[in-house]
Amino acid sequence: MHLSVRGDQTNVWLEVHDSGPGIPEDELPSIFERFVQGKDTKGSSGLGLAIVDALVKLHGGSLRVTNRAEGGASFQVSLPVRIA
Repeated sequence: MHLSVRGDQTNVWLEVHDSGPGIPEDELPSIFERFVQGKDTKGSSGLGLAIVDALVKLHGGSLRVTNRAEGGASFQVSLPVRIA
């Protein structure tokens, strides 16, 4: 797994890459929906990514996922910088 964080004066980006098999293309469009479970998940409620997506949006950000050409998945979180 690889984690990177970068930012500028307006946004912060967090990326997490793994080296697993990736996410089946037919599951990508619905991966952040509630109660959606992958084919290889056992005992999962299907709420984890939906909760993460909701929290990111609550803070004005966005979340997306892509499959990496070299294998694995990449999750990208973008959050606006807020200075108190």
